Amino acid sequence: MIDMIMRFQDLVKAHIKWREDLTRSMGVEISAKMIDGALRDDVCEIGQWFYVDGQRMFSHIAEFSAAKEAHLLYHQAVARSLSENQTVGADDEFDVMIEAFNALNKVIGHLK
Repeated sequence: MIDMIMRFQDLVKAHIKWREDLTRSMGVEISAKMIDGALRDDVCEIGQWFYVDGQRMFSHIAEFSAAKEAHLLYHQAVARSLSENQTVGADDEFDVMIEAFNALNKVIGHLK
């Protein structure tokens, strides 16, 4: 069961680091490759989990769908902020994603 439960705090930290890394790279010109990479919600660790193991085990849970959607919207917001004004924003979407992760974590943690 331990393998089935996501380490959401670690994943949140990874997303914070990802956004910080993007922010540090702002001294260079934003490329289409950077924007396309930010759009990819299936490349990071939690994205891979959402599209494979999570989908297989928890797709029937409403909180799973909400968390997966919040994660996608966060990636889209980061990509949009890069393309529109070359800043790494998406703070509101980040907060929504964290709330969705926490709700899913509560449900998954209680599954037997």
